[in-house]
Amino acid sequence: MSLGYAEKLSFIEDVGNVGMTEHFDSPKVLQEKIERLAMMIQKSKHLVVFTGAGISTSCGIPDFRGPKGIWTLQREGKVLPEASLPFHRATPSMTHMALVELEKAGFLKFLISQNIDGLHLRSGIPREKLAELHGDSFMERCPSCGIEYMRDFEIETIGLKETARRCSKVGCGSRLKDTVLDWEDALPPKEMNPAERHCKMADVVLCLGTSLQITPACNLPLKSLKGGGKIVIVNLQKTPKDKKASLLIHGLVDKVIAGVMEFLSLQIPPFIRIDLLQTIFTQALSLDKKYVNWTLTVTSVHGNRAPLPFIKSVEVSFSEYQNMKATVLDKQPLQLKRRTVKSANPFNIMMKLNFSDGCKCSSAEIKIPIDFKISAHVFNDDKDSILQNLRESAIVDPSCGQTAVIEKKVIMVPKSETMVHAIVTNIVKFETTCGDLNNGSLKRKYEGFNGIIPSRKRSNESKNAIPSTNSHIPNISEIKTKKKKMDLRLMGIDAPLFHTLQHIMDTAGDDSDKPVNVPSRNYVRDAKAMAATPADVKEYPNSYVFIVDMPGLKSGDIKVQVEEDNVLLISGERKREEVKGAKYIRMERRVGKFMRKFTLPENANTDAISAVCQDGVLTVTVEKLPPPEPKKPKTIEVKIA
Repeated sequence: MSLGYAEKLSFIEDVGNVGMTEHFDSPKVLQEKIERLAMMIQKSKHLVVFTGAGISTSCGIPDFRGPKGIWTLQREGKVLPEASLPFHRATPSMTHMALVELEKAGFLKFLISQNIDGLHLRSGIPREKLAELHGDSFMERCPSCGIEYMRDFEIETIGLKETARRCSKVGCGSRLKDTVLDWEDALPPKEMNPAERHCKMADVVLCLGTSLQITPACNLPLKSLKGGGKIVIVNLQKTPKDKKASLLIHGLVDKVIAGVMEFLSLQIPPFIRIDLLQTIFTQALSLDKKYVNWTLTVTSVHGNRAPLPFIKSVEVSFSEYQNMKATVLDKQPLQLKRRTVKSANPFNIMMKLNFSDGCKCSSAEIKIPIDFKISAHVFNDDKDSILQNLRESAIVDPSCGQTAVIEKKVIMVPKSETMVHAIVTNIVKFETTCGDLNNGSLKRKYEGFNGIIPSRKRSNESKNAIPSTNSHIPNISEIKTKKKKMDLRLMGIDAPLFHTLQHIMDTAGDDSDKPVNVPSRNYVRDAKAMAATPADVKEYPNSYVFIVDMPGLKSGDIKVQVEEDNVLLISGERKREEVKGAKYIRMERRVGKFMRKFTLPENANTDAISAVCQDGVLTVTVEKLPPPEPKKPKTIEVKIA
């Protein structure tokens, strides 16, 4: 959590158990548990996730009770850790973004967080599906009308105290309050009531990165047990609720969630951070009416008195034909005052915005067109569409610094023009494979040395760069060593993805010159389809029955075939249906390929197979061959020679 938050809390002697030993499951056990968790999520009807500080440590935010936690170091009399980046610039982790995708896919029904870092909201979790039990360091709430204000700076107080800002709702104007609780503050009913209701409805409550020590929040997952729900705890340290859990996973949360997403064939979306600022251009005639006195102010969208934390300085320059000197604004409020001849032609002001620490690019440029003949032009473009286009362009060109104007307001008396600019300041992409299951740290794709992405010009030049010839290519002996360390078949894993990996390992022969056969894209796609298609197999005295979930498929879209070597192949594909006059607002049902393969026993009668599909469940019955009749003893007549 924020070091400032820990310092603002009231003193309390007992903060619970701190500095407990961390436990790590072996790669074999960890993989088995990840698959069990993925299957539980896949079969769940009401999944609730309960998060703690452990999901944000990979974001550079220290926890409280870990070996290097704030309270652990305080109790040991050690120096507190220094934050690796400003609190307000922390970006969501792989786990945060995976939860966003699980919500969009329809698995996650509700999210309960004990964290005050605001990363769940920043990642894209809908507010109506989130309960922030202990508050949000970046949110203010109006006590009169209940409006919430999400800020890009950390609120200066905690303990539900009044702040320096007022509600902007017309007719209200009440003084706003922070939302972060102090020790003596009760959990707000607005957050607690829906959290309790969803826990009672849950069939799976997944606890991620929490020691489950702070009451009453830690008792919420237990409310699922009465209705037959199950609790899963993913944490490196033991918790007081371990005995109540159906599954305990001792591993890094990011590693576990990466494995779950891969098993479910879900992609972890990138995080695109868009910050806002506004430019205000005001003008007035001089007393002799020969000049125009004008002021350009760069300020926060949260008010003129609010800080602009992501801007370090602004370099201002003008069109070449303008006889005005360039300048640098480095003290807030960022304001430039000039005088221009009234008859001057329209011109442009170029501003280079130099970003503060924590942004993944160093600067961005915006252009402000200046015309002293201001017209009451109405900006009618859809703000959401502009922001979505900005995100899409950032994914295509991940060098950061893209800008767009999303709002424009004109006031005629006094003459002023306000423009709201959206700027991409952070782009983080995540690798979708869980990789090595040893509990090491995971790296984000665009966070390297100092966490800075190259500038836009350099990133374009790097496209023609020659790849390094020193890249290490593993030889066959190294593959064999890894194979011995992680023989997946010994784990009892039956997932096709791991059979694919095992197949790659098995292709390495004794001849070191023999190349490793890499599976084709179709092979991997089929393996993922099989991993995502659940099935049950039953054996009866006279038949084998295969029950396969294939939701959304009609009987005509399903194929049941018997291939060579007595392999039963069941496949089908659900495509997105396009209907004239209608568009998808939301898609939760799975789209894509379904597939399962089964090796039939020798006594299976491949000529007597029937298949019935009802309510998205396919039942395939394979009759057994009758057992061979016992041979009767044959009497041979002995003749006289």
